Amino acid sequence: VNVLEELDYAVQIGVLATPAIAIDGELVFTALPSEKRLRQTLQQCIDHSSS
Repeated sequence: VNVLEELDYAVQIGVLATPAIAIDGELVFTALPSEKRLRQTLQQCIDHSSS
């Protein structure tokens, strides 16, 4: 989501500053994560949604 284009939605999910990463409408990172942490979090989301 481009925060400038979707400001209301960004505020709704809790984005107060950039960079921020949301997955499935939930704010997950409020800063850039390491590649390893991002991969782990994405895998957890995939595992959770397939169960």
